[in-house]
Amino acid sequence: MKTLQGAPRTYFDHPVDDSLKVFCRRLLDMASVEQMAREAIKFLLQSPCSLEDFPYVENSYSRTILHRQPGGFEVMIARWSRGAVTVIHGHPSFGFYYLLEGRLEVENFERDGSRVRKVSERIWLPDESFSIRGKSQRFDNGIHRIRVLEESLSFHMYSDDGLKGECFDQVTR
Repeated sequence: MKTLQGAPRTYFDHPVDDSLKVFCRRLLDMASVEQMAREAIKFLLQSPCSLEDFPYVENSYSRTILHRQPGGFEVMIARWSRGAVTVIHGHPSFGFYYLLEGRLEVENFERDGSRVRKVSERIWLPDESFSIRGKSQRFDNGIHRIRVLEESLSFHMYSDDGLKGECFDQVTR
């Protein structure tokens, strides 16, 4: 598999369905992150997105920001190029992920001093979701690596900019 050829490309104000942008702005009015996740899945099932709606980046992925609060909360859709592999990385204290199309392998790691140790892996299929909850003000939560098995489209919510995640290159065997 190919590793990412540089950083993913981020797009703002991409001409996706306006109802999706309006919905994303309303997410913060919800009572809990669990409610946000349930409502996001319900909305996405009723208002499907497709790969063609989002920019393609060879050997990497594109990030289309649907909503971002100053200093925090972000909602985005990622379009993944087949064969791309991310670095091992963490995220802010909360993350929610929902796969719209495609197939991804997610390898999960835990911190082992300055290194990380692989603890599990699974194939992520359409209509599946998962979330992470970790320590606030940290960007080493939910440490994982994504291997793109086929071109894919995923929905993401983060408590902060998802690209602030800490990256790791040392793995404990």
